[in-house]
Amino acid sequence: MAQGVCKLLWLRRLLRDLEFGPQKPKDLYCDNKATIVHNYVQHDHTKHVESPRLLLDRRRRRIVSKQEEEEEGTEVGAMFTIKHNADGSIERYKARLVAKGYTQIYGVNFEETFAPVAKLNTVRVLLSLVANLDWPQHQFDIKNVFLHGELKEEVYMDIPLGYNTTQSGTVFKLRKVLYGLKQSPRAWFGRFTMAMKNNGFRQSNSYHTLFLKHKKGKVTALIIYVNNMLISGNDKHEISQLQNYLATEFELKNLRGLKYFLGIEVARSQRGIFLSKRKYVLDLLTDTGMLDCKLVDTPIVQNHHLGEYLYQVPTNKERYQRLVERLIYLSYTRPDIAYAKSVVSQFMYSPSEDHMNAVIQILRYLKSTSGK
Repeated sequence: MAQGVCKLLWLRRLLRDLEFGPQKPKDLYCDNKATIVHNYVQHDHTKHVESPRLLLDRRRRRIVSKQEEEEEGTEVGAMFTIKHNADGSIERYKARLVAKGYTQIYGVNFEETFAPVAKLNTVRVLLSLVANLDWPQHQFDIKNVFLHGELKEEVYMDIPLGYNTTQSGTVFKLRKVLYGLKQSPRAWFGRFTMAMKNNGFRQSNSYHTLFLKHKKGKVTALIIYVNNMLISGNDKHEISQLQNYLATEFELKNLRGLKYFLGIEVARSQRGIFLSKRKYVLDLLTDTGMLDCKLVDTPIVQNHHLGEYLYQVPTNKERYQRLVERLIYLSYTRPDIAYAKSVVSQFMYSPSEDHMNAVIQILRYLKSTSGK
């Protein structure tokens, strides 16, 4: 019951934010004495959401246009998540109305879905410039990014459970992109690209998530990863102007200096910029149950002789692939495991127990060097 009440409070937070703006996380703490908000919920209160205000974006514009009859709609549901800070503490609770994109049909209610994302190498190059040229660094977050996307296709949505309507057998026609739709990332990135070009920025031909603006010998650079933006350059006036412009186009949250970006903890001092994935490593060890494992001094044994052999004992392929993929992402800031990672990644399609033991060796090494 307490868990259900907590979910209710997350939902109440979202509904309140849509109408009055964001509230502080301290308002979300709940206990067994919390009351159920009957105005927002019907029937099974952990699943069925009454959502008149969920059909508004944060600027109170409707994301649906009208009710249509005899059209097949995409199913929708409610999703509850917890947002964490860089140190692992809870930042806020979130509830969101999402579309069940797996019910969409290609060529009917979606076509192109690809949207570029920032590459870590691009981020590292920009941070190198920031450190060497002593540029300022600013981080911003855009709230509810997908609700800013414009739909090109005709998409219909089933009426959410709990929404009162006098007509039966009708669906909503969406005006804006909803979370969960297959075309949501592409529609949002197209909308953001158009806004940046209208402000005089040029999109990089090599890295499409990098936007540049040169003015009077000065440069301003912006990298975006879905809703997270990193802005830097030597034109302070242009950076301030860009912030004001984006605040008029979207709902912008200023995170001040760069501290946490794409799972990377960033610390800046007079000596330079230090990148760390300590929290990522601890999460990886927690998920694999290896927080209390034995420590080793090297990520891979010398003369390992790993390979594919006829009588090798197979291991869980899906688990092996997930672990290696996480190690690949970690190696961007941990070059000391680069060689070991490259070895174990050669056996993604036919891993054996020996290969899994090599992965466990890397995890034990990470435990011994988790502070890096």
